[in-house]
Amino acid sequence: MTARNKIAAAVAALGLITCATLTSAGTAGAAPAGPGAVLTKATVFFHTNNEDKDDDTHVTLWVRDKNNTTAAFISNDFAHFDDNSDNGPYSLQITNQSSWDLLNQGTSTIRIDPNGHDTWRFDIHVDLMFSDGSHLSTDGFGASLSQDRRQQTWGIA
Repeated sequence: MTARNKIAAAVAALGLITCATLTSAGTAGAAPAGPGAVLTKATVFFHTNNEDKDDDTHVTLWVRDKNNTTAAFISNDFAHFDDNSDNGPYSLQITNQSSWDLLNQGTSTIRIDPNGHDTWRFDIHVDLMFSDGSHLSTDGFGASLSQDRRQQTWGIA
């Protein structure tokens, strides 16, 4: 085998290893959790788009399982979130160690209670971590809440 063929074979083998690694990494989050896996940690991260959140606008986020049982929540004014800023991650309080199976069909709901007028445009990422190391999440893009439209709900996947 020539040196050129050896290099080509090594590159091909490396490509197969890389493809296998990317494939398993890409599907790891979608795989079901092990039996009995329960919620151990929950965080939320916000990206404010082109309309800030006032410092006195109260934010409440609930994570509920498919039986509508609250598994985790956070309720806080946080602070002023500037236009085009990242805020978080913030830890949610775990109120029920719901199972992965129940939360996989659950919801994340955010509500704002502004003091007067406030419009907040944002993206949201809720990360749910389980006792076996698996994750579920909610990703909401382009949300817009205000004194006239205070609440929005997304599914968990």
